[in-house]
Amino acid sequence: MSSSNPSIDHHFIPSFYIKNWDRGDGQIYEFKRASYLTKPKHVGPKSTGYQTRLYEMKGFAPEHAQQVEERFFKPLDDKASKILNQMKAEQTTDNLSEKQRIDWARFLNSLRVRTPLDIDYWRKFYLSKLAQPVIEEELSYQEKRKLCAPITLAEAIKKEPIEVKEKVLFETYIRSIINNEVILKYIIDMQWHVIHLPKKLPSLITSDRPIIISGGLIDSSLTLSLPLTPKLLFAAFKRPRTDYAIQKVNWNTVVQETNQDVIQAAVHYAYSDNIEQEPLIKSQFFAPSQPSNLELIFDRYKSN
Repeated sequence: MSSSNPSIDHHFIPSFYIKNWDRGDGQIYEFKRASYLTKPKHVGPKSTGYQTRLYEMKGFAPEHAQQVEERFFKPLDDKASKILNQMKAEQTTDNLSEKQRIDWARFLNSLRVRTPLDIDYWRKFYLSKLAQPVIEEELSYQEKRKLCAPITLAEAIKKEPIEVKEKVLFETYIRSIINNEVILKYIIDMQWHVIHLPKKLPSLITSDRPIIISGGLIDSSLTLSLPLTPKLLFAAFKRPRTDYAIQKVNWNTVVQETNQDVIQAAVHYAYSDNIEQEPLIKSQFFAPSQPSNLELIFDRYKSN
């Protein structure tokens, strides 16, 4: 789409990623959490995993309202698509440049926090935070306030045009959440692997929230994994693993646990390249869906 007529269908799980679960005819099996008792649909990768106007900036003219999608997520996904193709072809991360590792880490981090649940939570959280400035912000405002200005910072913020609030909201979301330098460094410094799974094992499943993290950032057992294709798994370890140690892993168990975790984490959709996974997906969809990752992150922050 041209910049004067940008798309309003925003993919929170990129089509370049889920197309790797192609059944062989350009379509994938889509399992929907909300209707898990019904039969799965077979759909094209661009026809699923999106929400209309998800990242739209309210108050902006139509040609500028989609700039979060056009200027941030599209370039981010385009770079990740090329890196994924390289990892698939080489089945290793050894040849990735430093810039590619940064771009892939940023993409991985985005997968944690770009779903409709996350955007809805962030919008409510940040706008409520703007409405209740902390004492330091209020004191700073009072020092600089002109006589004709609103009496309090909260009143001043309330009078700001919606487009100003939306711009700050998404700028902060990108800078502080997705481009968070501390989180990106943790991911970049981990030991990365692309693991080719034996044909005899069940296929990996994916979903609209497919990245699995176990352990905290300061935990030496921290691991991060992402199904790349039905037979390729991206895995990152904080504690270095030798090739021998990786070969000794019980990958049958890993596939089972990864599939369960990926399905349970799904917001709306799980995807497979075969119908044989239907019983497993439906059994995991029976459990309640998980809250947004952003909500979990901020709840953990508040409790510390």
